[in-house]
Amino acid sequence: NQIPTVSGATVFITDANNNVFNFVESNVAGSYVCSNFTPVLNRNYTLTVNVNGSTYTATETLKPVPQIDRIEQINNVGFTGESTEIKTYYTDNGTTQDYYLFKFKPSFTAIPIYFAQEDISFQGNQIFGLFRSDKLVAGQNFEVTLSGISKQYYNYMRILISIAGSNSGSPFQSPSATVRGNIINTTNDANYPLGYFSLSEQDYRNYIVN
Repeated sequence: NQIPTVSGATVFITDANNNVFNFVESNVAGSYVCSNFTPVLNRNYTLTVNVNGSTYTATETLKPVPQIDRIEQINNVGFTGESTEIKTYYTDNGTTQDYYLFKFKPSFTAIPIYFAQEDISFQGNQIFGLFRSDKLVAGQNFEVTLSGISKQYYNYMRILISIAGSNSGSPFQSPSATVRGNIINTTNDANYPLGYFSLSEQDYRNYIVN
């Protein structure tokens, strides 16, 4: 019923050139903000968190993302013919192997729905992320966020979404098994945290259902 927060931590990110970006706790407990972070695509970044006598670290690459080309809606689909289908199209970069994460947030749910996708079958072509529901009605907001992610984060999210599938499909439900992320407790490896440190370029749209 209440999400625990981590307050009083020292948090900073170091880039590949040893530039340090400090994240200061805001007036919201457990929320840390940096005012001068300068992201560079395809650069590695290392997170360091010092709290309660332990040091946690994780390294990840900031991945780019293509722009969303368009959003299409199709009504009266599905087995019963009562569902609405929303397709979010984007064009893959054909020169690299890429991985993507969709976050769908219809206004009828408090928790977003996630979908991870790789370009192995549509390299360099236009492709879409699909959302279908019989709860979509005209006038609702439908938020879409497309993120470029690393292969490691793609694998992590695929496992997490799969495990959470029996719990209404949300990765924020209690999973039936432990999913290890990329964050390491360098002070005590056995006392590892859950979660993942990732960096992504994102494209966002707020679509009105019609």
